[in-house]
Formats: sequence, structure tokens, C-alpha cells
Amino acid sequence: MSKSRQWIVLALSLILLGGLVLAYKVVRLGFPMLPDQTSEQWTIQVRLEVHPDEGSVRASLLLPTRSSGFRVSDEHYISRGFGLTVEEDPLRRQADWAIRRLDQAKALYYRATVIPDTRERSFAARPPFPPVPELEEPWASALTDLVDEVRSESADIESFAAAVLDRLTHASTDENVRLFLEDADSAEERARVAQTLLAGARIPTLLVHGIVLHGDE
Repeated sequence: MSKSRQWIVLALSLILLGGLVLAYKVVRLGFPMLPDQTSEQWTIQVRLEVHPDEGSVRASLLLPTRSSGFRVSDEHYISRGFGLTVEEDPLRRQADWAIRRLDQAKALYYRATVIPDTRERSFAARPPFPPVPELEEPWASALTDLVDEVRSESADIESFAAAVLDRLTHASTDENVRLFLEDADSAEERARVAQTLLAGARIPTLLVHGIVLHGDE
């Protein structure tokens, strides 16, 4: 093959590759193709300030994962001097920074671009039916009493779950729920309490993390 023909083949290959990249961005990512077209996207920025401590220092951040109607199209990390690992599974993504020694406060940055995702797909596999939790007293008796009481006032799984969540929201009126919420200081801990209570009736649950997008923010 002559040198001129090699250049022609290379040029055609690059044109084909560029066309495939353009088609992917337009069809799959929804990028605008014409000057008067627009597309929606949101930018998520996180700044973590890490202060010195004795020995090694670690910091973790839950990252956006796939969610119904949205996807992460691009993300960047700025963490000079820190080692970075990203743990990924279908339901959870987490960035872990680590450094052996930190002499002064430093800032870690994360930036992601989120775009609409119109592809039809299931959010996650259906969780299995959980076993009834084996708890110590007095939590075991409190769980049994709560399940029996809510079951007598509900007609199906949906109404049972709604009743349990309502009792968690108005915990001051139910001593059994108050017992479980004594050490639940965060939203995630309260969600895990809900999982435990629903597991008392062998109702499968799935704990998810999400972000709220407001307009152009």
C-alpha cells in the first residue's frame, strides 16, 4: 500500500471515529447538534476540607449513582497528594481519599455533570425477602408488638409499609418506635430503622441515596 493511500485510510478512520463519538453524544447523551438547540444539565460540586490528625488520614464521599431519569456524563476529582479509590456497585458509589501524613489542612474537590437519561431500564434488581431480625430484649418484644399492631390495621403490604413509615414520622405517639429511634441521629440511620421494622414482617426494602436538583443550581 502506497503512503498516500495509508494517509487516506487513516483520515477516513479518524472521520469515522469522530462521527461515532458525535452520534453517541447526540443520541445517548442528548447533546445539542445545532446552534439553536439546547439541552439540560446540572453541575454538582463538592468541597471537603480535611484537617491534620495523628497518623494517616482518610475521607469518604458518597457519589451520585444511576437514578431514574438521570445519569452522570462527566466527573472530575482534585486531590493533590492524596490517593484516590472509587468503590462502585449497582447501588452505591463512594470515593475514598487517603494520605499517610497530613501537615496542614487541605481541600478535596469533586465535580460532576448530570444530564437527563431517557433510556428505559430498571433501577435495581428486586431485593430478596429478608429474614425476621433476631434482636435482643426489649427490641425483640417491641418489634413483635409493632408488627402485630400494624398488621391488624393494614390490608396489604403497601398499607403496612405506609403505616410503619407514618409511625416513624410521628414517633412521639408510639413507644415501640421511640425505642428503635433512640440512637438514630441521621436520616440514613432512621432509614435503616425502617428497614428493620419492615423486615419484622418480611417485607423487602432497598436503601438508596439521592440528590435534589433545583432549577439551575
